[in-house]
Formats: sequence, structure tokens, C-alpha cells
Amino acid sequence: MPENNFTIWSYSGNKISVEPADIRSEGKEYHPRLIIPTKLTLSPIQAQIGGEKAFSILNVSTRLFANSQIKITDAIPWAFAYTVPRAQGIQRGELFSRMDLEFPITPHQLNHLEYVRQGGDMVFRLSAWLTIGIFDPLIVTAGGRQDE
Repeated sequence: MPENNFTIWSYSGNKISVEPADIRSEGKEYHPRLIIPTKLTLSPIQAQIGGEKAFSILNVSTRLFANSQIKITDAIPWAFAYTVPRAQGIQRGELFSRMDLEFPITPHQLNHLEYVRQGGDMVFRLSAWLTIGIFDPLIVTAGGRQDE
């Protein structure tokens, strides 16, 4: 399973991984697309000042390359709000989020991939950019005051 660490605010305790056997095509000739299921393994951020921070993943943008150089297509942007809370009771790498990245592929792109492949294997590279919001949670006590 290919996986890679990614850094959020200089903290690299997070991973993105792909299971190649789960990659599939959908849509046939009417709406051809490549679906790449990915898994994010997430941990709260350990800040040098102020302790642990919570964060939310707001958007994921991805790009697919063949043979590490030839850009094939951009994925349909993934907009979601997944919040990773502060570490109270959460073990490192205990939180997971799964998402299916959807890459539309035109018949022209597919023909070009077949031409480049020439009957052999191809190596694909996936580049991802995440939009992250980092925050201290607002906790309101029974008296209506902010506790933290």
C-alpha cells in the first residue's frame, strides 16, 4: 500500500495512503472516470506554543500524473469538513477518514495513456493539497463563559 506522510503546520504525524487493488473505473464511455480510494490517518497537532491544536480539513485538491511527469487530470475537488479534535483521549494515528478521489478522463486522455504505456506497466503519482483550518476549540460552560 503506497503511503506518504504529510505536514500540517510543521507537524508530520499524518499519512495519506492508497490501496492499488481498490482503484476502479466508472462511467463507461458516457462519463469515464478513475476512482482512487484514499485513506487519511490523522493525529492532533502538537504545537510548540500553546500545546495541542485541533484542525479541520476543509478541502482536498488532487492531481494525477503518469510516469511521474505527465499530468493526466485533476480530481473533482473534495470539499468536506472533517475535524480532528485535540488529543484528549485520542491516540496518535487513531483517527481515519476515507475519500474516493474522482478523476474524470476523456477518451483522448485514455488513448494517450495507452500510447504512452505501449502494452507495459505504468507508474502513477498522486499529488494532494489540503486546505486546513487550525483552531482552539471554544468551550462554553454552564454559566455561559468560555472555559478555554
